[in-house]
Amino acid sequence: MATTDTCPQDPSDGYLELDVTIARALLALNDEDRLVLLLYAWEELSPSEIAQALALPASTVRSRLSRVRSRLREELLQAGASPGKVDDCRTSTLKEDGWTS
Repeated sequence: MATTDTCPQDPSDGYLELDVTIARALLALNDEDRLVLLLYAWEELSPSEIAQALALPASTVRSRLSRVRSRLREELLQAGASPGKVDDCRTSTLKEDGWTS
């Protein structure tokens, strides 16, 4: 995942706390949504590759990715992460594929 390239790991900047918050938010997702997100962000599969691997329509995968990203963003903000840090720590694949707002 590209977050190590874009997120400094200096504890004084609060990024380590953000990492813990991200881990908690991921664990709070249902299994189907977490799987789609992990295949996309960590395994760097495209939505069409995920759809093929999971025998789902590509539109379902895109919807899940959009919903999960919104849910994670809300959870991070509710946990006290500043909007700038949430935006800074988006994965490069989300930016490249237009999944960021």
